[in-house]
Parts: sequence; C-alpha cells; structure tokens
Amino acid sequence: LGWDAEFRQSGRDTEYAAAFARLREAGRVYPCYETAEELAAARAARQAQGLPPRYDRRALRLSAAERDALEAQGRRPHWRLLLADGDLAFDDLVMGPRRFAAADLGDPVIRREDGSVTYLFASAVDDAELDVTHVIRGEDHVSNTALQLAIIAALAAPVPAFAHLPLIADAAGRHFSKRLGALS
Repeated sequence: LGWDAEFRQSGRDTEYAAAFARLREAGRVYPCYETAEELAAARAARQAQGLPPRYDRRALRLSAAERDALEAQGRRPHWRLLLADGDLAFDDLVMGPRRFAAADLGDPVIRREDGSVTYLFASAVDDAELDVTHVIRGEDHVSNTALQLAIIAALAAPVPAFAHLPLIADAAGRHFSKRLGALS
C-alpha cells in the first residue's frame, strides 16, 4: 500500500471534541459518575445474577441536583453513548452476517473523566472523517465493530466495510502481538 497521508489520533482532539459536541447536542450521550470500583462491583453483582456484565444505565436516573452534588464532591463524569434498543448487525466481508443484541453489549464509554476519548470513539470518528472505505483487522475486534457502527450511525456518517481475519498463533498457540515482541 502506498500512503497518501498520515494521521495521528493524538493530533485530532479538535475533531473528536466537535463530534462529541454533536452527539451531546443530539442527546445521544450521557454523563456517568461511578468510580472504577463502583463499576467493578456492579459488574460482579450482575454476573452473580446471571446477567451480562454491562452498565445498567443508573446515571440516567440521576437528577440535575444529584449530578451537581457529585461534581461538587470533585467527581468528573465519563460519558457513554446511549445505544438504541434492538440489534447491532453488519455483514463482515470474511465472517458473513454478524448480529449483537445492544442490551448485551451495553452503552460504551466514549469520553473519559479527563476529557480524552476512547479508541472506540476516535476510530469511528476517524473512519468517518477520513473517508475510510474498508476496515480490516483481527477477529478479536468483532464485538467492537458493532459498537463502532452504533457510534457511526449516531454521527450520521458513512459506514465502511468491515473484514475480520482469524488471529495468527505461534507454535505454542499464543496470539502474535507486536506488543509482545512477535516477529513477522
């Protein structure tokens, strides 16, 4: 492949802020104030009940006064995309039709307490704004694709084609990873 241009997510904060502002104005995101420990306890409780370990949308039940009180305590919100009910489906160019129940995935965090955006959100915004037509990656990202498509739909952006390839394993059965020093 010949490179036409190079972009770094670290240099696109203005674009992510603008996309987040559009979602916020449209009422597609909501602030959440739970700590990491509180979220872990809630996940464990759901799993103990045999439920998917997803966020229960408790922040949607907070009043404006309760949100103000949490912020007065020093808590800063992380922001989640409000998923529509139903299924998130797409046709994978390698794996064929894929379908995920939004209720099983839960509302994804797209912006952290410090204002930085998640990879999931940045990738969806980048794909839309940089005219990406095809995303080819490992099969370990299949469920991420459903959430990225939800973000892309919320942004009313064009949808790229997705292809997920089987992961390559070494002789011991471990996945190859550049982070772990795997060779080509």
